[in-house]
Amino acid sequence: MKKFSEIILLTLILLFMVVSVNAITPESIAQIPPITIDESSFNDTINVTLYFNDTDNSSLIYYVESNESNVNATITNDFLNITALGNWFGVATITVTAGDGADNVTNVTTVTVVNVNDASTVSTVLPN
Repeated sequence: MKKFSEIILLTLILLFMVVSVNAITPESIAQIPPITIDESSFNDTINVTLYFNDTDNSSLIYYVESNESNVNATITNDFLNITALGNWFGVATITVTAGDGADNVTNVTTVTVVNVNDASTVSTVLPN
């Protein structure tokens, strides 16, 4: 009888030791919309907290990367800041990453920088 009770006890211990853990990772809950700005301008109206969630309420840290050196992307106080440098125009891909210290998730959007017809300037004055 002792062996049977030991087997039952070991079985119960093993059952309690087997724990199934579902990892709760950050998730992207909506697509960041495409952004359109004029050349040499900026946009700072995208609140990134509206596009990510962590169901266990872990604090998320945000990172951003642009694939184009003429489009500067930063995050300040949870807002995505996009600045088009110089007279460059075209399309850039922006990747926003949210992390909780253990896991990360990304959300990708595009920035279209529109060409602006710059005012003419006089560079040389011709003599009369």
